[in-house]
Amino acid sequence: HELIRTLYRHPKQQQALQKTGYVVHQHSYENLGRHYVLIFYGQDGQGQNSKAAIQPNLQQIAQDVATRLPMAELHHVIVLGID
Repeated sequence: HELIRTLYRHPKQQQALQKTGYVVHQHSYENLGRHYVLIFYGQDGQGQNSKAAIQPNLQQIAQDVATRLPMAELHHVIVLGID
């Protein structure tokens, strides 16, 4: 439910934030060990959060999140790139 709410909030975000892109981290309320990273790609094709810059690194981003969350229960990190 929270993931859908985050998606619906995106068009209401400030225009500057949509242009540069941003990241939202959430955890599952049903499964303690599941975490979600939603990356809203920046509209600037040359920016550091553009789809071209981020997409090749999605797996590395998931590994970085797993490393930074030293939880015994952590078993899934799902990274979603949203254009």
